[in-house]
Amino acid sequence: MTGDIVVKLETGTYLVGSTFQLAESGTIHDSGTNGFTIRYEADAGATPLFSGERSITNFTVSSGTGTSTIYQASLPSADFPSNFNSRDLYVNGVRAIRARSSINPAGFSVGDDINTPAWTVATTGEFTGIASWSNQSDMEIVSQHSWKLNRYEISSISGSTATMATAGWTDAFTQAGYHPDNSGVSWVENAKAFLDAPGEWYLDRTAHTLYYMPRAGENLSTANVDFGGTPELVDGAGSSATPLHNVTFDGITFEYDSWIGPNDGSGYADFQSGAIYHAPGDWANANYETPAGVSFEYAAYVTVKNCTFSHMSNAAVSFGAGVKDSRIDSNAFSDIGGNGIDLGGITVADHTPTDAAAITRNDTVSNNTITTVGAAYYDNSAIAVGYTQAADIAHNTLHNLPYTGITLGWGWGYEDTLGAPIPKNNLVRGNQIYDFNKALNDGGGIYTLGDQPGTMVVDNYIYGDVLQYSNLYRDNGSGFITDTNNVVSKVGTSMNTWYFTNVGSGGYWNAHDNVSQGNYFSAGMTNSGASGQNTVGSNTSVAMSGGVYQWPTGALNVIDQSGVGGANITPVGEVPLSQGKAATASSMYSSTYDASKAVDGDSTTRWAQASGAADPSWLQVDLGATYSITRINTAAYMMSGHGMKYKIESSTDGTTWADYATHTAQYTAPAEDMPAGQVLARYVRITFIDTQHQGGSIYQFDVYGTSPPPLSQGKTATASSIYSSTYDASKAVDGDTTTRWAQASGAADPSWLEVDLGANHSVTSITTLAYLTNPVRYKIEYSTDNSSWTSFADHQGTDTTPGTDAAPGGSVTARYLRITLTNTHSQGGSIYEFDVNGT
Repeated sequence: MTGDIVVKLETGTYLVGSTFQLAESGTIHDSGTNGFTIRYEADAGATPLFSGERSITNFTVSSGTGTSTIYQASLPSADFPSNFNSRDLYVNGVRAIRARSSINPAGFSVGDDINTPAWTVATTGEFTGIASWSNQSDMEIVSQHSWKLNRYEISSISGSTATMATAGWTDAFTQAGYHPDNSGVSWVENAKAFLDAPGEWYLDRTAHTLYYMPRAGENLSTANVDFGGTPELVDGAGSSATPLHNVTFDGITFEYDSWIGPNDGSGYADFQSGAIYHAPGDWANANYETPAGVSFEYAAYVTVKNCTFSHMSNAAVSFGAGVKDSRIDSNAFSDIGGNGIDLGGITVADHTPTDAAAITRNDTVSNNTITTVGAAYYDNSAIAVGYTQAADIAHNTLHNLPYTGITLGWGWGYEDTLGAPIPKNNLVRGNQIYDFNKALNDGGGIYTLGDQPGTMVVDNYIYGDVLQYSNLYRDNGSGFITDTNNVVSKVGTSMNTWYFTNVGSGGYWNAHDNVSQGNYFSAGMTNSGASGQNTVGSNTSVAMSGGVYQWPTGALNVIDQSGVGGANITPVGEVPLSQGKAATASSMYSSTYDASKAVDGDSTTRWAQASGAADPSWLQVDLGATYSITRINTAAYMMSGHGMKYKIESSTDGTTWADYATHTAQYTAPAEDMPAGQVLARYVRITFIDTQHQGGSIYQFDVYGTSPPPLSQGKTATASSIYSSTYDASKAVDGDTTTRWAQASGAADPSWLEVDLGANHSVTSITTLAYLTNPVRYKIEYSTDNSSWTSFADHQGTDTTPGTDAAPGGSVTARYLRITLTNTHSQGGSIYEFDVNGT
């Protein structure tokens, strides 16, 4: 490609009879190449519609008179196969209601027994004769509880006993106690006998016939009556080795997909925010994220913008595993059955992937308007973010929501005990969220779960929490999240909690190490966040005068700039390691274009090689210390329609170089390059092999990474005892947070672990990641000769969770470091990583 390929779509309805699929593999190439993009977009002034609709006409009167008339229509076999099923019907673009009983009906009971999938049902009133009703296996019992809306499929009814589909029953019962017996019946759904109110419908799949009672003003001889018909409208996916990339959808309307997952015998064993518990046995691995109508996996540089999503059966858009550097921007969402937007996955494989290419990272969700989600599944949220890195959730307007506005993270802290968490450096900023928790509770305006180091929640405006629980909600396991410069208002609600951290459960369940400072909230609102290891302070309570809250200028600025189209206020963002560091180059055009311009953080300045200099040319940066390199972004100055061949190398000493990334086989546009494995480097160099006579020139050469590896990594370690060779002392200094040292089985306290750095070093801190269920007591000592020991840190007086201990006086000289676990309360000594830091 020498430019973008644009597919222009004219006004009209594009019936998606089967999923529109884009793929990238060894034989299929639906990606843009050479840095260019394939764009599917509306032509100027056009309104194209991607629709999975299945239309119904030819209604006749079935029964009743006047406003209680029920109409029926046979499904034509040409458009509806004999096994057709749908959970969604729309009349003139308005979602109809599957025939249901009264709300909270009496006469139902259930036993607390996972092995007896049965419910005692009512047999009088509206349920008279229920045991003889047809199509019993299409009926569902709906049970609402706090943040859940479970759906249980009936298998058959005999007398007053409804036998339930076993799979869904079992799934629901294994969810930490939130199963049928403590929720009751909210309503019973999908029986013809319940069709008694305008706007209700029933599909008799056996007779292949639709029944519907019109609302006022609906004329079925002229109305548009449409089923959601196609399971998925768009699916884009590559693989770990060959991601789909450089694809854009712009200005298209998507509607009328059809997800019928709850009809497969497993019902809807709701967990939270569009996730269900399925195939129990391993709690952490049994979470299943329900699908979206437009979805992508293993993809990069995908953009969905200026699109409209409505009348969707479940979630609208999903960026799943392995989606990076992609955008969901300036779209409108309404009447969505499930979540508006899904970003990242929720399984253990998403939390601790064995393949770095599976990480969902560097994605942006911005300037979207999302309303009326969870139309079919109340537990769903406007934006549901699972395990991601460096996501930017910015300036979205979210309102009229049955549950949470933005949910971020998963696992309730448990999965963080399985290894180092993927979620980190996420940013939730400038969003406007109101009228939420309208159907369920125990949700929030911005709700989080699990460890998320470096994550910030800033400049958001939140109000109208209808039921409960909190506007800013740091639930189980939430860790290392900073909330600042947010405005929380009591307008439109009687709910009083503006900030909440869940610290009452102990162990990994507790929210910890969160900071809430510099926020504004309405007078009379409270927080429950300063307990445990969380910090709450310097927040401003704002009083009302004359019926109006007297927000100070800073708060008014947040309010004015929140939501779609607003400007960023609080400066945030990851600074490249290379920014401001010493840079050199093969040559330079002039002092205005010297090497420093490629690492100055200014995307308008650039380095350029000397005029007339031939290829190759190079630019090199000295990071000043050795770091673990995580990615390199290159913004090169390029002529339209041209590409480059280049390579990037790394070095720890500036003399011996190793290949980091090689792009010499074809012309491409330099962008992001990820390491194949761990790369330790102080020096990084990019060489332009062939620039097609453009010459080497770079706006920014951004090298990202983490702090230098600990002094202890890979050094000799010993311990008081070991459980087995799999848990020997070396596992605590191998740089892998999924392996660990463990003392011998049954060994009594105290136990110890020691590391030899090989020579004296200046030690500034020690970070200990221990395998624990509850806090312990411990001490750390240091020595230069492995004989005389001095105290580094002493935590023997109070139970605590090992973390980072600073050196006394700022630094100490040591070769040997030892941690002694003096009282583990019978847990035994076990450490994932014992990281000694310094120079």
